Amino acid sequence: MTAEQVAWAWFKSEFLYPKKLVFKSENLYYEALKDAIAEGEKTPRKRKKRKSQPPAGKEQ
Repeated sequence: MTAEQVAWAWFKSEFLYPKKLVFKSENLYYEALKDAIAEGEKTPRKRKKRKSQPPAGKEQ
């Protein structure tokens, strides 16, 4: 390697390229469809109260 190549490689490694790589994951599919998902959500149903029954095998 020539001195010019060494100097260029040093310059790139010190100034142009980041020292620490940071990765932040993003869910692009969810971000694109967030509004449609919110519109399609249903409210939870209320459960009907069941009448209590005596245990099986016992008569009243």
